[in-house]
Amino acid sequence: MSVRSWLYLIERIKTLPRVFWLIAVPGIALPWATGASVKVYLQAHGEPTISSLYFVNPLSLVIEIPVAILWASPYLALGLIAQPILQGHLAFLNWTTRLERAIFLVCGFMLGAVGTVRTFIEVFRDFDPLYFLPPFFLFPVYYVGRHMVTGLVLGLSLAGVSAGLRKLVLKG
Repeated sequence: MSVRSWLYLIERIKTLPRVFWLIAVPGIALPWATGASVKVYLQAHGEPTISSLYFVNPLSLVIEIPVAILWASPYLALGLIAQPILQGHLAFLNWTTRLERAIFLVCGFMLGAVGTVRTFIEVFRDFDPLYFLPPFFLFPVYYVGRHMVTGLVLGLSLAGVSAGLRKLVLKG
């Protein structure tokens, strides 16, 4: 990529809304925080773990950074659609209030976080460097995405119940 392309990319990143960063940054950090927690837990119980230096050497970082972004792709996707959802620009949610749309997003984010923690406890408990190679690095994206979609369905259900109760109260 040329310098001009990098500058354009940096300018585009600056224009992303705050809600994107509120969703994306935890999505990028959560797998590694879970991995560090699992490592500390295993060390505290006297079980063997991989050296921390394995994850911070320059060759590993060249692989780990793109994989971390890929693992966070469900969060990145949710972050990109969060602003239009909250502003009511999506037709399938035009019957909801801003609070109900926020509930929809929060449920997706929270169940995605639960899926991330569950998935990466398993990944880092019995760590194998093969997790960084295709197609293995796609499995966490699938599991986290599945939990996130389940959360969005739950959030949509809660928003529907809330909208129905709101209409009943306004009628009565």
